[in-house]
Amino acid sequence: MIIVLTILNLLDYILTLLNRGNFEEANPLTKPIIDNTLALTLLKLIIVPLCIYILWRYKDKPIVKIASVVLCIVYLYAVTLGVLIYASG
Repeated sequence: MIIVLTILNLLDYILTLLNRGNFEEANPLTKPIIDNTLALTLLKLIIVPLCIYILWRYKDKPIVKIASVVLCIVYLYAVTLGVLIYASG
């Protein structure tokens, strides 16, 4: 599950860069920095992986298992939308 989250995060980052300007960012943490490539890169490639590491560290906790599944669903949705936006644009 952690590997899937890491891959989905990377895909989301790439699709966000490719689609910038073609969609309105829904994530309230990313919305203010969507046009700042450095800040976006720091968030998506450093902070998010650190959070994923924390999930891995506490992977045996039931709440972490639930959170990981929910995050995978959210990322799958975001990546699917990103692919559709890229394909249509």
